[in-house]
Amino acid sequence: ANARYLLEQLTALGFTRKYTGEFFHEFVTVSDVPAAKALAALEEKGILGGFPLDEHRILWCCTEVNTKEEMDAVVQILKEVQ
Repeated sequence: ANARYLLEQLTALGFTRKYTGEFFHEFVTVSDVPAAKALAALEEKGILGGFPLDEHRILWCCTEVNTKEEMDAVVQILKEVQ
């Protein structure tokens, strides 16, 4: 449920889900925002973001140990990067 929540929030920011198949904890997004820029903004705030697959794709992982507050913080930081 956490991964799906994070995906919904990222989608609202303009990140697009790359693959449409089923997923459990991990999913890939594509964005016009460079992956390095988005992940650097998260790192500046002490958050380990996703894994950059290329210039615009990020592999995200979200499990039951991630809180809604942590996911919302990720989204808030990424809003500022847009």
